[in-house]
Amino acid sequence: MYQFIHIETYALSASTKVKPTTPKGKTPQERLAALGGANAPKGMDAFTQGSKAKKPKANVRDVIGEALRNEGDCNHVDAPQSPTYLVGDMGHMLGFIQEIERKAAAEKERTGKAPRKDMHVLLAGVASYPRELADADPKGYERWEQATVKWLQKKYGDNLRVVLRHDDEEHPHLHFFVMDRERLNAKELHDGYIASAHLKGKDALSKESTQLFNDAMRDYQSAFYADVGHGAGLLRDGPKRKRMDRGTYKALQREARERVALDASVGQAHADLLDVAGVEGRAAADLRR
Repeated sequence: MYQFIHIETYALSASTKVKPTTPKGKTPQERLAALGGANAPKGMDAFTQGSKAKKPKANVRDVIGEALRNEGDCNHVDAPQSPTYLVGDMGHMLGFIQEIERKAAAEKERTGKAPRKDMHVLLAGVASYPRELADADPKGYERWEQATVKWLQKKYGDNLRVVLRHDDEEHPHLHFFVMDRERLNAKELHDGYIASAHLKGKDALSKESTQLFNDAMRDYQSAFYADVGHGAGLLRDGPKRKRMDRGTYKALQREARERVALDASVGQAHADLLDVAGVEGRAAADLRR
């Protein structure tokens, strides 16, 4: 089992621009139909489906509606359940749109120009945990969940507004929502965009920009693995990324789980020794008295 965490930024109105590599003759509706039509996940859950197909573009309302399990926004879920909030609550979720509109109005008043409607104004992410491991070791899932929330709080500080859990899909997963308290542009919170922000014009579309973006996102994954994934017994990458056969991958999974179990045993043994030392120390003090 390997870790999964992903972040994206979203606008109030998704951009209608189409990259030159997009096959001609396919409308957005046709592309959506190829992904499952109205039942295709269009928010952060689209990244938990394991499909290589191009994800349909979503906006802030799509992502919020899907996370809240609003009717019409989560048709890909057979039996939608209300989320469990770990940070924030529904009030924070419902307040995102108003806060964005308020910031946009303030920006227009300050500069005399309204921000672009397709400016990315919300950073949303998802972190998933393997169902097999969660069922086999519920306490292990709880530790992973707590470590993930702690990592997000350390990473985003006061800008982390909401963390919620979904348990109505194939794997239990957390959605998190990040918005700056003052600034409107959510790309200023995204590691990949931050790394390439100094490139302008044609340079912003260059191979250098792509490399900087990708390097930053690899660092993001590595940081999460160091603080969360490793301790949870998860692998850093999946078998396809590592180009390994199934047998080797399964062996690495087993080693990761055994390592976590051993660490837990060593920790308990150390705690037991400290307890024994404490008892002996108190006994010696009583004898001296």
